[in-house]
Amino acid sequence: MKINDQMAALVNAQVNEEFHAAHLYLAMSFQMANEGYDGFAHWFLQQYHEEIEHALEMAQYLQARSGQPQLTGVAEMPQHFGTPLELFEAAYKHECHVTEQIHKIYKHALDTSDYATSSFFKKYIDEQVEEEDSVLAIIDHLRMAGDKGIYLVNAQLGKR
Repeated sequence: MKINDQMAALVNAQVNEEFHAAHLYLAMSFQMANEGYDGFAHWFLQQYHEEIEHALEMAQYLQARSGQPQLTGVAEMPQHFGTPLELFEAAYKHECHVTEQIHKIYKHALDTSDYATSSFFKKYIDEQVEEEDSVLAIIDHLRMAGDKGIYLVNAQLGKR
């Protein structure tokens, strides 16, 4: 069954959100690498790959429902986000934003009886719980480690 235009627009917006998130994490990875935090850089690079995968999955879903993915472009990213703690706090804030957007799509799917879209996006709802929890745990570890223990957290995230 063809996806309705309003739902297609919501999914398209999320595809572009995922590409935006990917570029955000890539910029964060570059900053961390430039500052010698190879573990943090690795973690953010893995996030970049994950977000690209999500964008492509969503675009393919849209195509499977006879929709047309429309890329709107990605805004220029900042070159510096602050300290490692500030980067992870920004990442958490962004993950919360993504959660809100996915909930919006899921709610609209349920409200319009688009069960295929609600089923497809259920996995992203579950994943966002894990994403938010993961980033919060890193924030907690950074706060506990303080300046002297930051390299231990950096080394641990390099193992991801």
